[in-house]
Amino acid sequence: MNLTLRQLDVYAHVARNRSFTAAAAELHVAQSVVSRTVSDVEHCVGARLLTRSTRSVTLTPEGEHLLRLAEGVLRAHHDAGLAFNRYLRGEEGSVEIAALPSVAAVLLPPVVKSFLAVRPGVHLRILDVLSHSVLENVASGATELGITISDHLPSGLQARPLVTDRIAVLLPPDHRLCRRRSLTWAEVAQEQIISLTTDSSVRALTDRGFAAVGARAETMIETGNIATVGGLVAAGLGIALLPSLVHPLLSFADLVARPLVEPVIDRHLAVITRTDTPLSPVASSFLAHLQRAVAAVADDVVPGC
Repeated sequence: MNLTLRQLDVYAHVARNRSFTAAAAELHVAQSVVSRTVSDVEHCVGARLLTRSTRSVTLTPEGEHLLRLAEGVLRAHHDAGLAFNRYLRGEEGSVEIAALPSVAAVLLPPVVKSFLAVRPGVHLRILDVLSHSVLENVASGATELGITISDHLPSGLQARPLVTDRIAVLLPPDHRLCRRRSLTWAEVAQEQIISLTTDSSVRALTDRGFAAVGARAETMIETGNIATVGGLVAAGLGIALLPSLVHPLLSFADLVARPLVEPVIDRHLAVITRTDTPLSPVASSFLAHLQRAVAAVADDVVPGC
């Protein structure tokens, strides 16, 4: 059996209406076209499907069975078309995002919430990883989107600027430097620093700040976990230099933030994509939503303290 969707549709119209005339009217074709199509269907399946008289059309058992099958096929085709249209509009599908931990925990949650509120059929997968892993995930195709700093991208990747935040000093509330309205890199270089490990993009920024003033900071403790940094600073073991987007993750520690100047060091975050692969509709939809949402709150992120 090699019936087309058109043939099944014509037959289903006749079978449901029990009338060639009504089927032709619904399909906006000549009745002779309907009659010929039904004859072709019967010839193709090798069975009599309809019993015709001058006044009525009745279905044979084979005709009843084919009608049920035809309606299932036509319904599945219709539903598949609707689903594909939703996919093309970015309303269905899945998107994978690799992002820095501070981005994944602070920036993305409200964006994801508002996005899924209007696109509940989308499935999101978020990986919170260090900067080099963000780039590796995007380059390999494991994720379509990445969010990290936009410096020194390897070949094959491109950056769309997203938001900028600023490195600031985090102090325990009883620290003597809390009395200052701002601090310089030269001044904080004299303090014990609780630092992220050298594989962190934040560490690269703080090293750049100290290099700019010709200072070498005394790093007392290194850790790869932001929460650990907060706990150590709260215990009075030193101070930390972290971007403003990280600060909400340390609210449990009741730390004091002060602007860090001379020089001001900003962290430029961007959405990373591949240059040789177009984004899926749902990824494009999420990217546009992300850019709009972040633009609306950018002033709350940039100042730093």
